[in-house]
Amino acid sequence: MHSQFDLDLEKLEEFLEGEKIDRVKDFLKDRHPSDVAYLTNHIAPAYRHMLVPLIKKRSDLDEIVYRLNPDLVKELVLTMQATEVGQLFDLLDSDDAVKVLDDLPEELVEWVMLQMPKKDSQELDFLMHYEEDQAGRIMSTEYFAVHEEATVFDAFTAIRQSGESDMIYTIYVIDDRRHLVGVFSLRELLSKPNHLKVREFMNEQVVSVKDTDEQESVSLVVERLGLSVVPVVNSHLQLVGIVTLDDVLRVIRSVTTEDIMRLAGTTEEEYSHPSPLRSFLRRMPWLLVSFFGGMITIQTNLYFSSKVPHLELLAFVTIIAGMGGNIASQSSTIVVRGLATGKILTSELWEVMAREVVTGLFLGMFFGALLGAVASFEFIEMAVIGVSVAVGMVFSMLIAAFVGTLMPMLFQKAQIDPAIATGPFVSTTIDNLGLLGYYSSTLLILRMIA
Repeated sequence: MHSQFDLDLEKLEEFLEGEKIDRVKDFLKDRHPSDVAYLTNHIAPAYRHMLVPLIKKRSDLDEIVYRLNPDLVKELVLTMQATEVGQLFDLLDSDDAVKVLDDLPEELVEWVMLQMPKKDSQELDFLMHYEEDQAGRIMSTEYFAVHEEATVFDAFTAIRQSGESDMIYTIYVIDDRRHLVGVFSLRELLSKPNHLKVREFMNEQVVSVKDTDEQESVSLVVERLGLSVVPVVNSHLQLVGIVTLDDVLRVIRSVTTEDIMRLAGTTEEEYSHPSPLRSFLRRMPWLLVSFFGGMITIQTNLYFSSKVPHLELLAFVTIIAGMGGNIASQSSTIVVRGLATGKILTSELWEVMAREVVTGLFLGMFFGALLGAVASFEFIEMAVIGVSVAVGMVFSMLIAAFVGTLMPMLFQKAQIDPAIATGPFVSTTIDNLGLLGYYSSTLLILRMIA
């Protein structure tokens, strides 16, 4: 079944193929900017040269451009005149302008900055000096603040004179040195007499974040406290900007996508730069780890095949290794997402470990008994095989649950993205440790019986 966007995309490509430009304009005329950006991002490359000039002429281009893929942003900017570039960036919010500039080559960024008023280019240059994962990189410098000695009348006068009407619902209070000292809402302002000073009714308990804080930690603050906007201060506690809810949603989406892609041993660039060669270079190192891990597994099997007296036991290696890998993947995914969302803390290592290991034990006992029953039925005359595979399954799943839980926590303590712990490196490690547990327990049981 095709989604509505698939049907719209087919219709748009049909118009472009027939060079029905007026139909294309009518088709996109009343569309929301995000819908236009989505369709543009997914249009076939053969039609881009026809669509980009039409997008460039739209009055809501500033709401479209920062939603486009990097290659389209570059193509769009290259078709624009210097005055058009200056006008576009004058309309963009500062955080959106930074996002657009991040998508452009360095030499093109320099040219774009030259087309802007000096004040705007200095502001963007200031924001782009922050690291890509810092709050300062996504903050907007367009906020509304009044001095603590201002009266309600002064605040209303400043609001009337301000061009940033979208940012006045939350009003910040600063002192002579621009320190953030309070906050109040527009609703509170409307209910106060004109002569009252804002410091007399402002809320002094202001939740703020540092401009050098990680964007992911900022998103957790906003999510946990249910905020729509959070002020950003520098190392001197001076107000320098705000991070809005839409910025936070982008961060959450990006972080979640990044974690999911790392589960597969790749990166989010699979979407932004869908080149077969780049995909090869991104995936090859991870798969190389799996390849060498598989070679170790082969050597493990070859070594123990000469030690195990019943070759029938080798028939169960695949299912035991597979079940161990599955439970490890479950444990590591639970821990990784728990760490990412703040629902699990590294200080809770042993509590989380105990829960996952006990869960692994229960699952191991259940599936061990199930596999043991199948083995006993298959090899009726050799009951030892049923017992061996049952115990081996328990050991394998216990090890998998332990390692799958421990690795993300250790990575977090070492300040390494714990999502890496679900990648091929750890999966291969768990496979080999699970096999060692299976073979070791099997040999131990056989010796005890002998």
